Amino acid sequence: MFSIATFNVNSMKVRFPIVRDWLQTAAPDVVAFQELKGQEVIFPREELQELGYESCVHGQKTYNGVAIISRLPVEEMRIPETGFCAPGEARIIMAKVAGIWVVNTYVPQGQKVGSDKFAYKLDFLRGMGEFLEEEGLLKERTIWLGDLNVAPDDRDVHDPERLRGEVGFHPDEQEALRVASRGMEDVFRRHVTEGGHYTFWDYRVPNGFKRNLGWRIDHILATEELAQRSLDSRVDRDLRALEKPSDHAPLVATFDI
Repeated sequence: MFSIATFNVNSMKVRFPIVRDWLQTAAPDVVAFQELKGQEVIFPREELQELGYESCVHGQKTYNGVAIISRLPVEEMRIPETGFCAPGEARIIMAKVAGIWVVNTYVPQGQKVGSDKFAYKLDFLRGMGEFLEEEGLLKERTIWLGDLNVAPDDRDVHDPERLRGEVGFHPDEQEALRVASRGMEDVFRRHVTEGGHYTFWDYRVPNGFKRNLGWRIDHILATEELAQRSLDSRVDRDLRALEKPSDHAPLVATFDI
């Protein structure tokens, strides 16, 4: 059994008490974090080591930041140099654990359709697809996961008719993600086909979590052989109801490897 999770913490410093308690109860083998909002020097390596986790970190002051922690030995770690990620932005980290490449990505939000930041998001997604293919990762046991900032279809947002065409639910983004993830399977959708399951509830929406006005924008994608070995997937949504939560909840998947 092998369990893996993705969790946009929206500041590891602020959210660490929630993270610590969740790790002690859920105990995933590997976790990919996004939006650390801090440099490597302030990442809680020692505290996580006490919980049995080795840390691989690519931090950035104030913004972005990604990490992978593992209870299993990390065989290799890379911070890829790519032409599609803006210089200085910590958005990609990858590690090999149990013979599986874990590629953790924080895709740009995009801000406004038609803006330079939206174009950057589309280029980033295209670049990720090319990277996965050129590095031969689609031919290996690979999991691409993270806050990919795209809701793939109508089941993945609370009001598809109203939100259609907005950032995060735009056909250009959906197509870019579909092409980038070609050769991989959405593990959550392999096990849960109905709508109403989300990973993100915007702080700015009044009582958005209580009303379940969410988006499914965090994903775990796996190459074919691994996807077939997946046993289940879930959202640990109760974390979003805690005091001072992230606006995201962890997404978890379990595999028989």
